[in-house]
Amino acid sequence: MRGACACLNSAEPPLGGAQRKRKEPRKPCKSSRNSSTCTARWRAALEHSNNAARQFGDVQSVDELLSAQSRLVGSQVAHFMEIWRGMFRAMGDTQMTLWSQMQSQFGQNTELMRQAYDLTKRATEDATRMAASQVTSIAREAQPQEPTRPQQRKTA
Repeated sequence: MRGACACLNSAEPPLGGAQRKRKEPRKPCKSSRNSSTCTARWRAALEHSNNAARQFGDVQSVDELLSAQSRLVGSQVAHFMEIWRGMFRAMGDTQMTLWSQMQSQFGQNTELMRQAYDLTKRATEDATRMAASQVTSIAREAQPQEPTRPQQRKTA
């Protein structure tokens, strides 16, 4: 009913008179809390339809009929355009929200990947240092130890 209420939100009387334009702010229904507002909008749309039917019933000449019909068609076109405008606005808002969420998640994932890379880099450097240290230690142990000889003095 949410989309229907947004569409009916802009409902204007189909025919002229004192009710040509409503001065109320246009607010789409967003939750069940606004169900009474939605019901009121549905009622207003039905009243507009009944008013149009009465005005067509009161027509007494072809000129009045054409005049009433042209006013009705004009208001229907305006209402139709308002419906499409609301739908495209809603789709645009939804798309903007999705892009924003996707961009936020991408940023979070980028940061996680950066942290994972840094952690892997540090772990690799530590493992390389440890391996080099062990190789050096093993190489020292593997070298044959030469006994120390007493130095002989040369006599001339």
